[in-house]
Amino acid sequence: MKRYAIFVLLFLVNCAVYATYTKRYDINLKCEVLKGNTMYESIYIKSIELSEGGRYFLVNENDNKILLEDNFGKLVYIKYNTVEELWKATILKTVIPEIWVKRGPQLELRKEMELDAIDYIQTIKKNNLEIKDPLLENYIYSLVKKILPEELVDGRTTDINIVITKDDSRNVAIFPNGTMVINAGMLSMIKTEEELMAVLAHEIAHYVLEHNVDNVNKAITRKKRAEFWSAVATGLTAVGEVALAAKNTNYIPGLATMSMAALSSAVGNAVVDRLGMKYNHEQEYEADDMSREVLRLLGYDSNAMSKVLERLRLADNKDGVRSEFVTSYTHPSLMERINAEGKVTLSYDNEFESMMSLPIKSVAEVKYANKHFREAIAIVDININNKVAIPEDYIIKINSSLALYNEQGEDLLKIAEEARGLYPESMALMESEIKVHIYMKNYVKALSLIDEYEKQLRLIMSDISNEIQWIRAVRRRCEKNIQK
Repeated sequence: MKRYAIFVLLFLVNCAVYATYTKRYDINLKCEVLKGNTMYESIYIKSIELSEGGRYFLVNENDNKILLEDNFGKLVYIKYNTVEELWKATILKTVIPEIWVKRGPQLELRKEMELDAIDYIQTIKKNNLEIKDPLLENYIYSLVKKILPEELVDGRTTDINIVITKDDSRNVAIFPNGTMVINAGMLSMIKTEEELMAVLAHEIAHYVLEHNVDNVNKAITRKKRAEFWSAVATGLTAVGEVALAAKNTNYIPGLATMSMAALSSAVGNAVVDRLGMKYNHEQEYEADDMSREVLRLLGYDSNAMSKVLERLRLADNKDGVRSEFVTSYTHPSLMERINAEGKVTLSYDNEFESMMSLPIKSVAEVKYANKHFREAIAIVDININNKVAIPEDYIIKINSSLALYNEQGEDLLKIAEEARGLYPESMALMESEIKVHIYMKNYVKALSLIDEYEKQLRLIMSDISNEIQWIRAVRRRCEKNIQK
């Protein structure tokens, strides 16, 4: 994006002094051009040329130039066989005539939108809303590389930056500077690589087609940057206090994550609106169509987006929360898009799910914090069954089961012992095992474990004042029941 901004700035300077600056981008595509009302002519477009004054020309194989302002509407069909050619053809027919030719570079607006995107990403990182998983990030980058070339034919670079958040809402958004924010809620819901590819291609289509720039241009009002971000900042202090409180108490999954995810949604919605990412019906269908065509050209199931939409429908019906990926006020209804895509049969890939273990755990934390215990158990069971669970997954399952009181004691104890066998150093798991023994009225065993717990805690912590009250309460309860 920075390289692109520098390029546009230099271009404007050169135009101001009437320089003979020229920039060409290779196209190399065959096109059908309308001549008259009914006759068509095939031409070969070698390149597109940006010349002085901000004018765009098509350059044919004989180096003859066609000024787009006068002749572009006659270009009716462009042949393509690869994903790169698809993006070229789409930009040639849509972005350049509708955005660049009509409105020019809009350097100031683009810079402001980039700064807004950067501010939002910094907000996510400052408030511990980001999930850092290098293996998952590298995997997603490898998929993006299949979808998008390094440079677009209108001069924009495509440095996509992946940010995964702890937000449990089922949403993905790509910002004008190429940053793609993927919520844990979306990653925990999709089940195969082809579904993830469909989502990535859909969002990249919005980016390539510059839907956000188009929407911002059409917006009636737009707050100044300082005013907008001042309003966002007022909500951050309370969240920081909740996160600090979570660190100073016995481990409760999701205590801070719930508030942070709420912040991510609130801030995210405001930024999405500000940056023109509430897309209309036409834009959503256009992105769906592009996603389908990208998948077809790459050899994936071109109907994968309909599988994602069907999963969203099922999830929405189950928890009553409408997915932001499909439900802004301007979006077509979910059923309309599913019907447009076609009926599907859903499939699952355990290896793919295993790569999503951290987002899955993050969503389970929020479900637990919101007291949706059955949902929390169902979600962490994905990680447990795929043998990629970490201590927090087991703790969520144990604590949720205790809250429901619907697990047989022996089964719950088996889970606790299995987890402690995998992670013997986890104090939080030892705490959960103690709770299970108390639930089962095994007070002698619980008492021996609480003694071990305090001993181990003193070895790793110089100050256990925050935990000693709980330790003493457990000890008194066990001793009282043993004496009965």
